[in-house]
Amino acid sequence: MKSVAQRRKNKILTLRDENGQWLEEEDQIKRMVNMFYVKLFTLNDNDSEWQKIKISFPRINNDIMTQLQTAISDQDVKHAVFSMNPWKAPGPDGFRLVFISIRGKQLMQAHAVL
Repeated sequence: MKSVAQRRKNKILTLRDENGQWLEEEDQIKRMVNMFYVKLFTLNDNDSEWQKIKISFPRINNDIMTQLQTAISDQDVKHAVFSMNPWKAPGPDGFRLVFISIRGKQLMQAHAVL
């Protein structure tokens, strides 16, 4: 339950924009944060090309490649869900893991229909 209480406290109420003006309206703050990331991940003429680095990654052998290509079973999903903390912060869908663990069967059936 700690993350539930923490989430209530972690809220941005004001932000200062590029001109030094304080923004208090939720829509303005959302727009400013969104534009920050749009600018951050937008390429421009000053961006340099990616450079090759001297890090090497291990090669995946055929056995591991075969394991990675197998279908994920309901049991795999159940094991993954039940091995996590049910009260952790929600994912992008907004549901906490406790909801998924309680309603998991119905969610899996609904997903199968899609």
